[in-house]
Amino acid sequence: MQRMMMAAAAAVLFGTGYGLPEITQGPAPAPQAYYATVPPAAWMPADTADSLYRLARQALNRARYAEAAEQFRVIHTRYPESSYAADALYWEAFSLHRMGGSRNLRRALAALDHQAEEYPNAATRGDARSLSSRINADLARLGDAAATTVVAQEAAEAAVAPAPAVAASPSVPVVAPAPRPGRGPRPARGPKPPRVRNDDCDDEDDSRIFAIQALMNSNSERAVPLLKKVLARRDSASVCLRRFAMMVAAQQGDDAADLLIGSAQGDPDPEVRKQAIFWLSQTNDPRVVPILDSVIRTSADDELRGSAVFALSQQRSPVARRALRSVAEREDLPDEVRTQALFFIAQGGTAEDLAYLRSVYGKMKSSESKQHVMAAMMAHQSRENAQWLIGIAKDRNEDLELRKQALFFAGNAGATTDDLLAVYNSFPDDPEMRQHMLVVLGQRSSDPAAVGHLIQIARTEKDPELRKMALFWLSQTDDPRATKLLEDLLEE
Repeated sequence: MQRMMMAAAAAVLFGTGYGLPEITQGPAPAPQAYYATVPPAAWMPADTADSLYRLARQALNRARYAEAAEQFRVIHTRYPESSYAADALYWEAFSLHRMGGSRNLRRALAALDHQAEEYPNAATRGDARSLSSRINADLARLGDAAATTVVAQEAAEAAVAPAPAVAASPSVPVVAPAPRPGRGPRPARGPKPPRVRNDDCDDEDDSRIFAIQALMNSNSERAVPLLKKVLARRDSASVCLRRFAMMVAAQQGDDAADLLIGSAQGDPDPEVRKQAIFWLSQTNDPRVVPILDSVIRTSADDELRGSAVFALSQQRSPVARRALRSVAEREDLPDEVRTQALFFIAQGGTAEDLAYLRSVYGKMKSSESKQHVMAAMMAHQSRENAQWLIGIAKDRNEDLELRKQALFFAGNAGATTDDLLAVYNSFPDDPEMRQHMLVVLGQRSSDPAAVGHLIQIARTEKDPELRKMALFWLSQTDDPRATKLLEDLLEE
């Protein structure tokens, strides 16, 4: 009843010129979407991708998600006409979702978008829509502003039945859309997982590598030397075979590093080297770190560098951590490579990692690098991180968009409502920052302290646009003080 009363009051205020955004009523969205979690058994033995599908399905069922995602990706990129291609996109997305992390979740959404565009009649399209919703919800919880908007939009569409379009009355003023928080930074691009390209590859390569895989399962002592010989070849005719062999080599446990290091250092094919470096990320051999560092320093291939940065981030030794920090600080490396290093440092999440990121922020020249540092602070809530972000938001020498981002991140990193109000009051001559501040404050409309501050702003703020925004956020709360304010305004 109180919500309906506030909606009615807001409508009246709208008519009197306060210009509040429209309020949508309706039931809450469904709590959980359901989707397929187990890929069906292979059903087309004559299909050229059948053996790959069997490998991918086996990897997924054994919770080897990175391997499964890559193998499902190979299916739809190399065999787009395969009977397995359409659903392979779904299972690739499912595997990436199970891996977790913002980058993998965004890659999963991209795979589902690809399926929707290229295979609209895929058997898993219904599952894909549910999985897409789940992924956006997970991204929203990680602070992704774009995903937050998608989730909110989907919830609103689910809550309200579509109505026929009605021409607006000339007497009703046009209302600006509800304020939205700023978009978060793009995730670090790369590392791209290993891939097998079509270049001159044929079905015979598939059958050969499948034979090696089968032999490995039954007699590894015999298969490993054979695999070493395949990887040691340097002739152009064996390029595709070596690319496929990477996936088999990566599964060999303690022998994997021995098999992969030679390819990472000396294979003439860039794709083989990229794949070898990617799979080396799954090993903890101490020989790996100097190899990766050398690739990052000397290679002219940015994609190869990205794979090496990722692989370096997966090494758990102090030497690897120092090398990764060195990459982040090196001015002679491209900004994107340094941004990748920052992204993976942030994933560590230790107090030492976060202290390092705060210290290195001032050395960053690109906005994207700085945004990734700030995003790391939001992902690891603490009073120290929140205050550091607020300091950036208050710094008038900093780029305006970065200040807005810092404010948004601070609101999600543990800043108190009093902290946010202090920021608002510190910008009396900066309406743009104040508007953004109200968005952050308004997202706390369930907090009594935030409601109190919004009421104060609605009553005392001289800027009419800021008052409208404060009233909008107050209309989203059940707090009786907000209801009383709207009643008072109606009586004026």
